[in-house]
Amino acid sequence: MMLGCIIASLSLCSCSEDDEPTDYTANKSIIGKWAQENSYGMVITLTFQSNGAGSVNYKYTNGTDLNEYFEYILQTDSDGYSELFIISDDCQLDGDWDVQITSSNLQLEGYYNGSYATLRFKRV
Repeated sequence: MMLGCIIASLSLCSCSEDDEPTDYTANKSIIGKWAQENSYGMVITLTFQSNGAGSVNYKYTNGTDLNEYFEYILQTDSDGYSELFIISDDCQLDGDWDVQITSSNLQLEGYYNGSYATLRFKRV
């Protein structure tokens, strides 16, 4: 009888269709490459690796490149709010960023060069 009650209670814990992830939550992965072209024509490419390492490549209009490297932590709470911590002494993006991620877009909001900024990237 006790075994029957345990089996019955476990079957009540199964997932319903409401637990299926939406497109937004299914694509929360920041892993990969993201790029944007700023108003000066410079292309900025962010790369996030699965081991917590990342890099930024700045490709200037004159063809020169600058690379910066960082470590990162992405935390997402149960409500879907995400915060990105970029950790580096030499990276311009060092700091805390509010994050929104979809399958094709990455948006970072935080302080950049002394001003509050919104940076938008596309997955590449």
